[in-house]
Amino acid sequence: MAKICPSCAYERKENDLVADYECPQCGIIYAKYSGNNKKPDKSPKPIKAKKSKINWGFWRIGFLLIILLIVGEMAISNESRISKWFAPAVVAVHIIAADDSPNTAQFIDSINIDSFLGLEWFFTRNAQLHEFALENPIKLHIIDKKLYTHPPIPPKQPNIFTAIFWSLHMRFWASGIEYSKELNPDIQLFLLYHDPEITNRVPHSFGLKKGRIGVANLFASHDMSASNKVIIVHELLHTLGATDKYNPANNMPSYPDGYAEPNKNPLYPQVRGEIMGGRIPISSTEATIPFGLSQMDIGSATAKEIYWINGQ
Repeated sequence: MAKICPSCAYERKENDLVADYECPQCGIIYAKYSGNNKKPDKSPKPIKAKKSKINWGFWRIGFLLIILLIVGEMAISNESRISKWFAPAVVAVHIIAADDSPNTAQFIDSINIDSFLGLEWFFTRNAQLHEFALENPIKLHIIDKKLYTHPPIPPKQPNIFTAIFWSLHMRFWASGIEYSKELNPDIQLFLLYHDPEITNRVPHSFGLKKGRIGVANLFASHDMSASNKVIIVHELLHTLGATDKYNPANNMPSYPDGYAEPNKNPLYPQVRGEIMGGRIPISSTEATIPFGLSQMDIGSATAKEIYWINGQ
């Protein structure tokens, strides 16, 4: 019977010249083959690709810095105009449907410049209270052109890096909006309207001084137009440099800057609210939500922050 190699299955022939205990083809010793012995792999080993020496993290940071410089140059000119108040601040108002609800679409169709007269009146009244030079500090322009994209959403759990990236993204996004030659806005205000029958709590609104961008999340309801205007003015003042004057843990206005009448005696209840304080304190632990701008004032601390009175 012919001997078959247990390793390579070569069938030994009578005329093979090698010793009968050795496989003529692969060279193993039949008696020593255990089944685990394998012929050495002489195939060429794959060549590992060399890692790129390009530091992509460095280039990403560099790209962000370039964007920051470009947007920063735009902001410097904008900052000078606002801080010196040579003329009324021009505000481009964008009306955006935050959902696909027919109710929201119908509400937006009903909006016009008259819908925001209370905002300009609020600034005019407070300018007079602080004896500010400009009679009408704010000029609103409703933009008819629809935006098909929404502002970038803020990070849910921000850290210094995600916050910077989001801020750059927001300013870069807003800088891509084109306006007519006659309109050169100082501030961009984006009003996102939500159907209250779908959304019972709107996302957080915000205003950025750098880039002069405000985003207000509002309810698409005429019954809530007065409270919507409080939110709009609050975020608009953020774009001018005003800071929050309430405790985020309990939404209580901070004393004294968050009070419209910090020298009132007795202090409580306050009958008016400071717009950046958000609410009207009626005791040291309670505050009511204002029903409209007629209950709110711009306090002295806020007036200083937006360069209406000396102090900065």
